[in-house]
Amino acid sequence: MLRRKICDDLMEWKSRLDHKCLVVGGQRQVGKTFIVSRFGEKNYGQMLYVDLSKDHRARRVFAIETTVDGIVAGLCVLQDMEVGDPEDMLIFLDEIQASPHARSSLKLFTIDGRYDVIASGSLLGVRNPSRCGRKVSVMHGEEHPGSGFFEVSDPEEDALVMPAGYEESITMRSLDFEEFLWAMGVPQSTIDTARACIHSRTPMPDAVMARMEACFRDYMIVGGMPKAVSAFASTRDYAAAGKEILDTIGTCLNDIDEYNLPVDGRKVRECFHSIPDQLSRSNKKFMFSRVPADGSKGTREKYDGSIEWVYEAGYAVRCHNIGNLAHPVSAFIDHSSYRVYMSDTGILLSLMGTNAIRAVYEGDYSYNMGATVENAVAEGICKCGLPVLHYERTGEDRIDVDFVLEFGRDILAIEVKSGKDRRSPSLSKVREKYRQANRRIKLERTNIFTDDDGVEHYPLFAACFADMLAPDYDGPEFVAYGPRRSDPASAHARAPGPYPRANDSGNP
Repeated sequence: MLRRKICDDLMEWKSRLDHKCLVVGGQRQVGKTFIVSRFGEKNYGQMLYVDLSKDHRARRVFAIETTVDGIVAGLCVLQDMEVGDPEDMLIFLDEIQASPHARSSLKLFTIDGRYDVIASGSLLGVRNPSRCGRKVSVMHGEEHPGSGFFEVSDPEEDALVMPAGYEESITMRSLDFEEFLWAMGVPQSTIDTARACIHSRTPMPDAVMARMEACFRDYMIVGGMPKAVSAFASTRDYAAAGKEILDTIGTCLNDIDEYNLPVDGRKVRECFHSIPDQLSRSNKKFMFSRVPADGSKGTREKYDGSIEWVYEAGYAVRCHNIGNLAHPVSAFIDHSSYRVYMSDTGILLSLMGTNAIRAVYEGDYSYNMGATVENAVAEGICKCGLPVLHYERTGEDRIDVDFVLEFGRDILAIEVKSGKDRRSPSLSKVREKYRQANRRIKLERTNIFTDDDGVEHYPLFAACFADMLAPDYDGPEFVAYGPRRSDPASAHARAPGPYPRANDSGNP
């Protein structure tokens, strides 16, 4: 069984006396149902599990009952269960996006306070057309696909208000690099050594460096989807992992069709399939004119909602451009200009084809691996719970900084180098023009060192431990809007205390 960091977060939630209902979101097939079910079985005497996407009777209970006791009694009847001790019972509402009434009931459970409730769901930020119009038989009033039916809406569901202030939320992602290392059997002492070296800016021992680099290559190919990682961990067969990745892509495409009207689904598919091509360009900014297969000039109005769907469904990471390398970087975010990376590099490589996968495996410098490596870096930063940002200035004095991080008084300008060309003209310009960007970093195939120009060099996989680039800090911890520090994909740093994160990003 795969070890996941979210298990510690669930235990922390349970241990707090004042906790609210917990909503676990994230893209499909990242392991939400399995992890929460196992958590319930191990830590409670009784678990009431309901799959709201499949159980229409349970959905009706939530639509009819208006009290906690009524809801629990109704669900227990459907499960042939006795109503147990509330203090030793977990109510697990899976696929909660299928029932707005169930989502709204979380307010009742939080106010009541007797039951621990965890809801999980995918596509929580995606508008479901069934909410605003479902196909209904003219004669029988039953949901039915096909022709001869008309669309109706449910005004009562449309009027429901989500329980803002009465729920906690957490985003579960595919495995991060450290979780992948656990799955590959890498000792924790090896991982801790790598973390400590990144934090202290000292070279890693050769054996640690070689092991981490080999695993990072595999991580880029296999990705972090649990089924793909499990297949690879048990067989060391890339093809077995690849079949699981194809299944994930198929699920995504099916969701696009299910959660969109046909005309919108086609546009979402075009945006999804355009991401590898967009990242392979020298200008990686996501441009809507590149989306149509015929190369016509698509407008932002036509496709903006479509790429938003891909992002909200959890399949993409947006990397916003900032207008200045100065504090606070959040004040300079341009929400209209961004790059779009895949949330899982294994999925990206599968979309790019076998030649791209082979090039990563062989370390073929003749192949343009920039898109793949940058995607892996963006994924690593995101899974550390940090805002994913870049800086680009066009014109004669062009500057392109692949990624920008901010830790307290430090602004880190980061360039990613995947090929033989190690020149970094943009970093040289940053030193001359932006004094507040006091740390310049190059991620490449090398051990850790600082050159005579003051540029810090780290191996590519250091991006997966980006929180270790923060300086030591012994002051109080602060909480602000943005990626949660307790995000399961970002917690549990083992090196000495990193600086509190400036949580200012649109990334979940």
